[in-house]
Amino acid sequence: ASFAGRGDASAITSLLPVWIIEYMREVKGATAAEAASRAGMVTGFIQLAALFLSYPVGFLSDSIGDVAAVLLAGVSAGLAYMALATLSDPTGSSALMLAVPLGLAEISVAITSQVIISRRGQPSKRGLLGAMFSVTSAMGILFIGKVGGLVYDLEGPGAPFFVVAAMNFSVATGAALVWWCKGENRLVKG
Repeated sequence: ASFAGRGDASAITSLLPVWIIEYMREVKGATAAEAASRAGMVTGFIQLAALFLSYPVGFLSDSIGDVAAVLLAGVSAGLAYMALATLSDPTGSSALMLAVPLGLAEISVAITSQVIISRRGQPSKRGLLGAMFSVTSAMGILFIGKVGGLVYDLEGPGAPFFVVAAMNFSVATGAALVWWCKGENRLVKG
């Protein structure tokens, strides 16, 4: 989950601005400054949504359980990134309306992955788990930077967000298996 969570953030802060700037310059005839301004506005709205939604995501993780929260985060993130990938105009009102779901997607995967590692790890192994969490986070950033950049060039600017969606659906699938197989398939902790 940390792999996907940091990959999400990397895609939003690196690939989305490139797409917006390229679109503004090529389609709308904007200057470099206008294009960069629009990219900053859209990504800024997404990051602002993530900031404001972090507490509710943490509360929800406590309310429904850590595995169910990872499952919900993975599904919602996958859907949000699929919606982004299908946009024809990353600068329009549809992109701005996606800011809240994308902010929620980004922060929910990041927080729920941290919650599960802090709760499920043995106290004597938490340092090692923290290190592995950081390593897999860095791998997610590197992966989306490399693969996302390649598919951006080969398939188009929305393509990397399908990759991010697939990463999040993979997290959701893993959480669903744990949720079902471990008998944690309840929505309210009890």
